[in-house]
Amino acid sequence: MNNDKERELRVDEWIWVIFIILSIFNIFGDELEKKFYREKDISSKNLSKSIFTLTVLVSFFIYVYLSYRKYQVFSRNKAEGKNTDICEMRFFASILVVIASFLYLYCQLTDKGDVNPSLV
Repeated sequence: MNNDKERELRVDEWIWVIFIILSIFNIFGDELEKKFYREKDISSKNLSKSIFTLTVLVSFFIYVYLSYRKYQVFSRNKAEGKNTDICEMRFFASILVVIASFLYLYCQLTDKGDVNPSLV
C-alpha cells in the first residue's frame, strides 16, 4: 500500500514538472505573440498558436489521467464498502475539469482570432 502511495506521489511530482515546463512554453508563446503584434510577423503568430495548442492538449491529457485516478480511488472505496461521498464528488469535479479542458482545446483549434487561449 505504501509503495502505491509513493508511486502516486512520484507521478504527481512529474505532473508538476510538466506543468512548470508548459508554463515556460506559454511565456515563450506570449513573447512570440507580442512580436506578432509589434512586427506583424506571421511566423511568430503561427508558432505561438502551435505552442498554445500543444500546451492545452498536454493539459487535457493530464486532466484525463487525473480523472482516471480519481475513478480508481472511487471504485476501490466503493468495492471495499467505504463511504464514497467525497470520492464521488472529487471524481465528478475531475470529469467537469476534463470537459472544460476539452472545450478549451476545441476553441483553441477552431478559433481564428486571438492566439493566446488566456485572452478573452
